[in-house]
Amino acid sequence: MYIPDEGIVFELNPGPHKDDEGRPLLYAIPEKGRKFSFASVARDAVDRHLALSGEMERTFNAFFETAGMMLSRGYRVVTPIGSFAPKLRMKGDFTDPDAVKGSDVEFAGIDFRPSRDFLKRVDSNPHPCKKKQQLVGNSLAADSRSADEALRRSLAKGYTTVRSFMLYSGLKRDSARKLLDGLCDGEEPLLEKRREGRTAVYSYAKPQEPAK
Repeated sequence: MYIPDEGIVFELNPGPHKDDEGRPLLYAIPEKGRKFSFASVARDAVDRHLALSGEMERTFNAFFETAGMMLSRGYRVVTPIGSFAPKLRMKGDFTDPDAVKGSDVEFAGIDFRPSRDFLKRVDSNPHPCKKKQQLVGNSLAADSRSADEALRRSLAKGYTTVRSFMLYSGLKRDSARKLLDGLCDGEEPLLEKRREGRTAVYSYAKPQEPAK
């Protein structure tokens, strides 16, 4: 599969931090929607004589079964591209170690730490990043005071959902989801996102100081 020479296409979003005039500082994320399917990866590997037909599928199926089993038993699985380890979450608030039972801890996802060689390969693109032509945020995001107030009211219980944020902000579903997802990105995200069934739940990534 031919991939043209280009840098990483990025889009801009307003972040949680402000400049001296109260305007939200922008941060960049890779353009959303740019995906390369596993079928395309496998086909490209064959076309470039990096693998035989069907070899990628068999390798990943074997990794899926073996690594999945070892992760489910608490092992960190180390590979040439990086290591994978299970993340855990406490089901309640505890201060006494003797009070914690096995049933008080649950699986909460997978932590991936890329290897140095893999990071070096990903960082090998000689072409500069390319900005996507876009309107940054929307009318709500541009008005930082309105955005802050809508977010604060929506998160009054400590968490919010896309539907709840829509009610407070007046945004349509796609715009509300994009704004919330954007606040989960960056080196110091304001929010974190988790799944409860089919619902995306957003909460503060760090404890917030009480409003004065």
